[in-house]
Amino acid sequence: MPLGYKGSYQRVRAYLHDKRTSPQPVTARPPSPPTVAGCIFRRPDTLTETEQLLLKAVRVHCSQLDALTGHVHSFATMLTERQGERLPDWLDAVRRDDLPNLHTLAAGIDRDRDAVIAGLTLPWTSGVVEGTSTGSRCSRARCSAVQASPSCGSASSCPDHRRRRNSMAAPAADV
Repeated sequence: MPLGYKGSYQRVRAYLHDKRTSPQPVTARPPSPPTVAGCIFRRPDTLTETEQLLLKAVRVHCSQLDALTGHVHSFATMLTERQGERLPDWLDAVRRDDLPNLHTLAAGIDRDRDAVIAGLTLPWTSGVVEGTSTGSRCSRARCSAVQASPSCGSASSCPDHRRRRNSMAAPAADV
């Protein structure tokens, strides 16, 4: 016994015609994850009116994104206003919410809490010296074109430069 539709082609055509010509409900496409992330991670006062409305709608529809946005903004305030003393309260608030990725971040911060609090509180930074130890060596491919490349500092600190300079030195004049 064959199974399947026993109606006519015209009945299917009429059904589809009604579906195709009936007004479709207008639904907005959901925002892309990078768009939402951009709205969350930027300063609220720099968002356009459209971005503010988008973020508000996302926060209303998703309680986890609402909690995440609150935590990101409060951490940004701690960071920019040097309020490291608020870190323990922030960590407790993060742990109360169901945000596993932030729980992982909180656990990492707890491993070196004193250093993080100092970094959020004190005006000193190691930004000026960051990368100087990695910048002292460079590959022959990067340094062979010039004697003192800005990417690796002075010629005396780069072994590739020293070798190159010694090999390119003019031969001593025979007298």
